[in-house]
Amino acid sequence: GNSRKVITLPKEESYREHRKAARQSEYIARQGREALEKLRNMG
Repeated sequence: GNSRKVITLPKEESYREHRKAARQSEYIARQGREALEKLRNMG
C-alpha cells in the first residue's frame, strides 16, 4: 500500500522529507540529552 506511494514521489521531494525527519530526530535527541543532564545535576 504505502510503500508504492513513496516510490512515486519525485526524488527531491522525498529527499526534503528525509532531511526534515532527520532534523526533527536530531532535535528530539538533543532535548533528551539536555533533560538527562538536568536530572543528573539535580540528583
